[in-house]
Amino acid sequence: MSTLPRSAIPGGYRVTVNTSADRLDIQVPAAAQRVSLLVRNRGQVAADVGASDVAAGAGFELAPGDALSVDLAADSGLYAVTASGSTVLHVLQVAWR
Repeated sequence: MSTLPRSAIPGGYRVTVNTSADRLDIQVPAAAQRVSLLVRNRGQVAADVGASDVAAGAGFELAPGDALSVDLAADSGLYAVTASGSTVLHVLQVAWR
């Protein structure tokens, strides 16, 4: 079993994503320099993941049941959008100082 270093701040939450881009790394502490995210689509609708300008059908598709792991600079942000309806994404986030 591995343990997180003291500089890591873990957190988990759910984000309901719809037809306008929603930010997924919403709880980034001000002191964080890097963020690791594990995102799983627990809804019934596919979501497109990308930068703040992500559009439906133009991002990385996260189908229902799929998961994505990504590392980001703390100030870059990860967004998701659906083509129609909404879906629930489960997000596990670790922010590093």
